[in-house]
Amino acid sequence: MAAAGIRYRRTSPNHELSSPGAKPIERVFGTGGIQEEICNDLRVRDLGRKGKEVPAALLLEVIAGAIASVNARIGRRGRGMNGRSFDQVFAEKFNPTKTTNVSHLTRNLFALNSEIVSVQRDGLITIKAGRGQEKNKYWSPDSREYRYRQIRGKA
Repeated sequence: MAAAGIRYRRTSPNHELSSPGAKPIERVFGTGGIQEEICNDLRVRDLGRKGKEVPAALLLEVIAGAIASVNARIGRRGRGMNGRSFDQVFAEKFNPTKTTNVSHLTRNLFALNSEIVSVQRDGLITIKAGRGQEKNKYWSPDSREYRYRQIRGKA
């Protein structure tokens, strides 16, 4: 990351009041953010538990709606927000003629951030992420063909 000129610090956005160290994008995913919008959506609130599956199309629709809702929320207090929404600031600041693409070398540096994981018998793939016991789990019917193999997972 330093080679790309990026400095970052890790922090937890899940404090009830506020975490002075949390970056604004982390707060968006924490309490009152996208995660809460998705979890409280009546269409999926009772699905995904006790063996009830969430249809992929419905989940994608709920996620898109949650993102749109959070981005449109006015009253933001971050630096440069001045009470506007993310959508308003983006529309004002985004200039496609000034965007630059990263080099292939920089892209390859980002691709190095991975870990070797074993695919379990049922096709479940577990990637360590975050502190403590937090892990990301992935599964699909297609992942079963890789059972008992080691693969490179993006952390």
